[in-house]
Amino acid sequence: MNWKAPEFTFFEKSSVWYTASIVIALLLILFAFLRGNVLFGIFAIVAEILILYWARQEPDLIEYEFNEAGLVAGEKFYSLNELSAFSFVADHPDDPFFELVFEPIKLSAQYIKVLVPADLVDELFDYINQYLEEFDYDESLGEHLAKKLRF
Repeated sequence: MNWKAPEFTFFEKSSVWYTASIVIALLLILFAFLRGNVLFGIFAIVAEILILYWARQEPDLIEYEFNEAGLVAGEKFYSLNELSAFSFVADHPDDPFFELVFEPIKLSAQYIKVLVPADLVDELFDYINQYLEEFDYDESLGEHLAKKLRF
């Protein structure tokens, strides 16, 4: 099965989001310098620059394919032998994309996550279920916070 989807979920950020980010960073920088911790102050400056840069990055459109050999995500290939299970995750039923999460066989490997258009979820579920078992995926605290902060 083939589909195209963005590389990640992009959230449009308002001027309030950017203002809050800058204010929090300024408070951290002020706190660091009042405590005499110059290194933390420099870290806060660099971190805020990166946050502002990444917040504006829009995702590339990626072509995905899942077949009996495995998952092709753009130019990356994940063999079916590397995957143990899959799960579909949706924050809200009206979302245009669901997150498809693959659990790797290796304990040290990261989960593989791709977006799938909502209208393909049922068909893709049936197809992938022929090769892999479904599992219950629980978001980490970091993932949950990132979604709440719309990052």
